[in-house]
Amino acid sequence: NWGVLENHGLFLASLALPKSEQSEIYRKEALRRLALEIQIQVYDDGVQWEQSPMYHNEVAHDYLDVVLMSKRLYLPLDDVIIEKTHQMCRAAMAWQKPDGTEPTMGDSDRIDQRDIITKGAYLFGDGQLKAFGYPQLDFDCVWDLGFAAIEEYQRLPSIRFSKRLMTLKESGNAIVRDQDFYLRFHCGTLGAGHGHSDKLHFDLFAHGEDLLVDAGRYTYVPKSERYEFKDSTAHNTTTVDRKNFTVCKDSWECSKLSAPLGFHTVEKHAYTALQGSHQGYLDVGILPKRTIVTLPGSLILVCDAFLGVGQHTYQSYLHFNDEGKVKLTDGEAFYRSTKNEMQVQLVSSGGVTQFIKPTRMSRHYNQLSDNKTLVSEIEAEGFASLFTLISLNKAEHFEPATIAKVRVLSNFKKIRFPDHWIEAVEIKKGAYAYTVVIAHQEWATPTDTFNAEGCTGFGSVVVFDRAKGEREIGTRLFS
Repeated sequence: NWGVLENHGLFLASLALPKSEQSEIYRKEALRRLALEIQIQVYDDGVQWEQSPMYHNEVAHDYLDVVLMSKRLYLPLDDVIIEKTHQMCRAAMAWQKPDGTEPTMGDSDRIDQRDIITKGAYLFGDGQLKAFGYPQLDFDCVWDLGFAAIEEYQRLPSIRFSKRLMTLKESGNAIVRDQDFYLRFHCGTLGAGHGHSDKLHFDLFAHGEDLLVDAGRYTYVPKSERYEFKDSTAHNTTTVDRKNFTVCKDSWECSKLSAPLGFHTVEKHAYTALQGSHQGYLDVGILPKRTIVTLPGSLILVCDAFLGVGQHTYQSYLHFNDEGKVKLTDGEAFYRSTKNEMQVQLVSSGGVTQFIKPTRMSRHYNQLSDNKTLVSEIEAEGFASLFTLISLNKAEHFEPATIAKVRVLSNFKKIRFPDHWIEAVEIKKGAYAYTVVIAHQEWATPTDTFNAEGCTGFGSVVVFDRAKGEREIGTRLFS
């Protein structure tokens, strides 16, 4: 980001100076460098490579200045700057939470980013951006864009998205939103010094409130708190043998990295599915794989599979927002606030050990607050899996949900498939009932279909709506 900040400054200085041969040299050189920087730093999906929304928005702010001043002064501008600046605004739009803030991913704070979105909507005439920005120009935008822009912005139509899933493929980010529901999943690159050990992490927001959070950044000083907030355990992800899959050497450098693998997303009918893995535990012979399925009824199923050999322990972490009360009772965790009642259940073939751990979160630099984290642990020789069901409810409208593992049989061989091949769970909540089948490897040989408590189909992730009497084929999300 420093290359952009410095050359953005050079560009503005060239315009502030009296026009001369030297000021023209400054302007042209600044724009040449800025065109190179944006091609190097910004992925094709519009995400700035540091994987930090705050630094992404800082860079986008500078490029918006360049686009604005070039338009205002009729200066020639490389198309790549215009196109990628627009893409950056749309990437920020994709991950924006329903309250208008950026996610605290990597080294980011909880900041309202709608000024960036609003300015981008105006400069690019983008009605979809306007739907995520301010309904009217805010003071800062008027200051930059001018008084006439107020009426021009009002004439721009606001266009809402119809799709629930937004996928930023190259950077490995996926966002599921449905009205006030928001889930963000990450399976992408580290993002260099400002990135955190957050592969397979997901955020959750509903009914006007954060529910499951990224702990934030807190500090850049190379001390214990820096690692506390960067480590894998500060994120809603998994670890093996309680060890980090990305290991920090100091505030910025890592001594061990973990490349992302198998990032897939799909939206089909009423469902969305997200999937990813990483190489962080290949040194101990384990490949972690996470699959997330969202279901009608405000239900989220998370399947964590650990493919490998040897005796290991596996941990899952869920960091709750600090504005509610967290309770663990009879193997279920509950988060209750004035806005939400969330239920969390976990099932595994070998049983699950759970406890609530006091932790901390940071919404802004140098600021801390206490929160609670649910730590769930399983132990196994070789393959292991952990299913987590998250059920959302508005406060005072709690409806209990249940989850149970069910057998998966071969229709052709008349055998029960082993868990390390394919598993299924049955989920119920009020009028909703689903059977979800998730395969961990190829299982149909020479040819076969599965039978999960009477539900027959084929695929690696398949959902059956049992409440509607669905027993055959189902909805195949991943093949």
